[in-house]
Amino acid sequence: PREIFRSRDDLDELPNFFANRGFQLTGDWLLIDDNFDEYPVVGYIRDRFDRIWFLVDGFGIGMGDLFSSRADFYRIGLPDIEPRALEYQYDDLWIGGIGDRGRDSRPGIARWPYVGVAWDYYQERFVSRLPKDDVNSILADGDSVWFATTYGVTLFDTRSNKWRNYNQNNGLVDDEVLDLAILQDYLYAGTERGISRISLITGRLEKIKDRRING
Repeated sequence: PREIFRSRDDLDELPNFFANRGFQLTGDWLLIDDNFDEYPVVGYIRDRFDRIWFLVDGFGIGMGDLFSSRADFYRIGLPDIEPRALEYQYDDLWIGGIGDRGRDSRPGIARWPYVGVAWDYYQERFVSRLPKDDVNSILADGDSVWFATTYGVTLFDTRSNKWRNYNQNNGLVDDEVLDLAILQDYLYAGTERGISRISLITGRLEKIKDRRING
């Protein structure tokens, strides 16, 4: 039947599908991504054009073509976080928060693109210069996206696809950064122990030595 949701028990009525875009679909209906994380397919709908729409738990959706037996899968939805920050960069939406660190959880930072179906996800375990993906605040400035994290300030340059982190080892007043602001040529990072600022021109970091702030 078409346009009726079928459960996982009915998946074996379908032919075998081959996943595109770097994913693997196993015979017992597990989707495996390029990080070897596994997500169970929990059911599907067959639409009036004979396309198969898969529902993948903890991941998103898939769209299968019965004629070619190929399926495309798209990540959609929040990672396992308590959301704390939203920020638009042009027409894309960045979402960050404090992650659930349970055994099977998948926290991280999400980007919901204006163009395209799939979301982008960034996790500390896969990004070497993102030491923490727990985020208190996000601030976008052109191609730069700044994250106030629990281990300093992290910058992502979306044009070069490069990351950089500033923490106490670089002179940051405290690693727990709570908020961010841009004033003229500086990014200001607020913590419970004071404020630091980073030059948007040189990248140099310095502490704000003002008794009204740090006293």
